[in-house]
Amino acid sequence: MIKGILRKVIPKSIKKKLEPYRKQCQNFKILAFEYGQWRTIKNWECVDKKGEPFPWFTYPAIEYLSHLDLSDFLVYEYGSGNSTLFWLKRVKEVVSVEHDKSWYEQILKKIDGIHKIKYFLFEDAEDYINFLTQQKRSFDIYVIDGRWRGECAKTVLKHINQYGGKIVIFDNSDWYPNAIRYLRQNLGWIQVDFHGFAPINNYTLTTTIFLNKSITLKYKSVLFSLKAIKQNAEDDLNSTILEHGG
Repeated sequence: MIKGILRKVIPKSIKKKLEPYRKQCQNFKILAFEYGQWRTIKNWECVDKKGEPFPWFTYPAIEYLSHLDLSDFLVYEYGSGNSTLFWLKRVKEVVSVEHDKSWYEQILKKIDGIHKIKYFLFEDAEDYINFLTQQKRSFDIYVIDGRWRGECAKTVLKHINQYGGKIVIFDNSDWYPNAIRYLRQNLGWIQVDFHGFAPINNYTLTTTIFLNKSITLKYKSVLFSLKAIKQNAEDDLNSTILEHGG
């Protein structure tokens, strides 16, 4: 009610000057509260606004992954955390390796009793990097988000060449240009770089996702971002054209 009264009494010239500030404040509100970044910064924990666990990826990458139907997927994860909990709610099985003992013990408490995860601690670099080679099967998603990422990328590539895969996720890829170039040149998959803000950080970063060209991904929901204007553009294709393969 008060806002309505103010809109009526404030001169249009003042409103025009205040409009950029209003929009900027609205943008801050979306990032801080709708995406939950303020909560993650305050508590130093990757969660959404409801407190549900999030990977420490960029928000655009998280939103993209959240739209996919991954219910039958197997995930191999270098580096554990709230990302592990995120995967557990979306995929069939997770194999996760961690190098930090204290962090491993914290996450272990959160996943206790959950049967679809296999969780391992390897403080030695060689054991950590090469444990994937002991898995004589294909994974749908390979996540490179822990220590020794360059060497992990080489191991992932070898495993994919032998057993196959659908998606590779490499976080903080802007810090690893050589590893990303290595994967791009040798995988031959589609590279998509998701730039933007992420939980906790006060700077932007990049999460890179490589997609196997030979697979088709299923979507479980319409591709709308969290605070998008949900509408169909007037010049969009008619749905009947798509239904008849036009």
